[in-house]
Amino acid sequence: MIEMLDNLSQENKAIRYSIVHLESKQIIGSCGYNSLDYENSKTEIGYEISKEYWGNGFATEALGDNYIFLKMIY
Repeated sequence: MIEMLDNLSQENKAIRYSIVHLESKQIIGSCGYNSLDYENSKTEIGYEISKEYWGNGFATEALGDNYIFLKMIY
């Protein structure tokens, strides 16, 4: 998975970030952009959160941070 995401990043087709639990310092998911289309200013936003952390606002926070980043690059 890491190799695949790295390859997509190298090809400018995706940007992915780890979601880290601040207290435990463990990776609990990932989020980012898939199917990047810089020419048409389009992308897909995706996220995955470990099931034990569902319902705690982690995805909402990550997507909010991603939105801010998108506003900066587009």
